[in-house]
Amino acid sequence: ASDVYKRQPVGCILGDAYHRLGLWQRAAAIYGSAASAGPGWREAHYGLHVKVRGQRYAEHDVGSSSDYASAFTRLKVDSSLVLPESSRWAREGVRLGRALLQYKQGDFADALPVLEELAKRYPFDPFLDAHVRFTAAGQRAVGEEALRAKREKDVVRPKAEVETTRGSFVIELFPQDADNTVKNFVYLAQKNFYDGLTFHRTVPFFLVQTGDPHTREGAKTPGATGTGTPGYAIRSERNRRRMLRGAVVMASAGQDTEGSQFYVLTGTAMHLQGEQTVFGRVLQGQDVVDALRQGDRIVKVTLRDLDPKARYVPITVAGREP
Repeated sequence: ASDVYKRQPVGCILGDAYHRLGLWQRAAAIYGSAASAGPGWREAHYGLHVKVRGQRYAEHDVGSSSDYASAFTRLKVDSSLVLPESSRWAREGVRLGRALLQYKQGDFADALPVLEELAKRYPFDPFLDAHVRFTAAGQRAVGEEALRAKREKDVVRPKAEVETTRGSFVIELFPQDADNTVKNFVYLAQKNFYDGLTFHRTVPFFLVQTGDPHTREGAKTPGATGTGTPGYAIRSERNRRRMLRGAVVMASAGQDTEGSQFYVLTGTAMHLQGEQTVFGRVLQGQDVVDALRQGDRIVKVTLRDLDPKARYVPITVAGREP
């Protein structure tokens, strides 16, 4: 019996390690074994039903779309199958999954009280404390953005309509926050650089990424997907624009490595706040962005409302024009 109780803490530690590595099936198996060995070991039951299975409700397979409707439907179905008292842990997992989806979708008011309650109930998991902070920050960010929009209601910003194989969405660009980055995007779009490129990375309820010239049909180095650049890099322009769903952000491999790749958030990502260059937001068509899957393509980018006094040519990290 003593060996059993010695193995339970080790099982919880291993489960947490595999969970952090994204190996959720392995984590679930280890947590399940620990829970079976010690029915009263709440960390093991929490790890299996809440941490692993609960978080899986807010995830889909990489490459698929951010289908919030189907995710919430699955939660309803699974919730109806949970038995009353015998499955308390499973009910908590469903609650966490719903709160995480609400956080990612931007429904902070409904997500926050549930996350706060779970964080108090399970104080041993820093994941919950972190998401309480992220959700509260997201709620504040929405208010700040609303006030800023009110102050700047008469400001006309450049816009880009991105036509894709799944429909079109419109981006509003932020030259006041990321001037050189906006010039770079417009410069490349005017050269039809983005036309025909693939959304080569889609992580459901997180982001869709594009802008890699290696994904163009007929590219000479298709095996290098994810590493493509326009042949130069520009400096990072990190700013106070928030990592809310719909933010348009430069992909980066580190400070001053931005080039042509960018991503659009399909889920709130406050954990990245201040670490990336946000240079625009989705003005129309977030549903189209959410529906994008890995392999979908940009058909054409059409610009409008450009500043006639601006010269849309970026300065590279080398201090010169491309």
